[in-house]
Amino acid sequence: MARITAALFVLFTILHFTSSAQVTISNNGDNACIGTFTTISDIVITETAPGDISLPGPGGTIVFTSSMTFNSPGSATVVVTGGGGSLTGGTVTVSNNSFTVTLNQSNTTHEGEINTITISGIEVDPPGGGGWTINESGGTATINGLSSSGQMVATAYGGVPPTGGNDAVTVCSNNGPSYDLQVNVNSFGNGVGSNFSWTSSAGPNISGETTGSGGFIGDILTNTGTSPETVTYTVTPTNSTYGCVGPTFEVVVTV
Repeated sequence: MARITAALFVLFTILHFTSSAQVTISNNGDNACIGTFTTISDIVITETAPGDISLPGPGGTIVFTSSMTFNSPGSATVVVTGGGGSLTGGTVTVSNNSFTVTLNQSNTTHEGEINTITISGIEVDPPGGGGWTINESGGTATINGLSSSGQMVATAYGGVPPTGGNDAVTVCSNNGPSYDLQVNVNSFGNGVGSNFSWTSSAGPNISGETTGSGGFIGDILTNTGTSPETVTYTVTPTNSTYGCVGPTFEVVVTV
């Protein structure tokens, strides 16, 4: 599954609750992009005192909601540590803007021995730029510190994949285009601050073209033929803040 495209930076924060239960996030530096699904870092519910997690019996659930869209569970997993062997994990079901964790347990005798509930492989697609949250919003399992509907467990900051436009320039032999790629994105695209890489394809009598990266195409191009030939640079823009890759565009240089 794509780790996105249109774009998004997913930042998970450690939350401190008034009770002893805590939700901790194992990695607070994910990147993702608007328009595709990205796997977020693990959500880890840690019991720090017996009884923080109370189960109603077989099939206890925890429900999470968001303005973001969740993907079908795919590789999502639930791992439970502790619990005296009565808890063996769980399953994840998804419905658009929510997902439900259903815990597998044979009984609740050892629920006070639960150490952690780890939810992995959740995939999100944000609806746009800005900040988006994932909230615990209910379920039949009672978790101190999460038992109030709406507790935030993660925050996602969305970015946008950059777009540019095809362009054409002409230079004399033994000169270069000194082409500013950010100006292209600003003039023909969406103006998102970007990093760039490119490949090149040149006519048979052209030399000096390169495959490279940076903000400018500064190749010195030489045409040893008797008529104009071209170099086509295929450019890939990447959002410089969120790492989202945009669609390629071409810069054709006639020499």
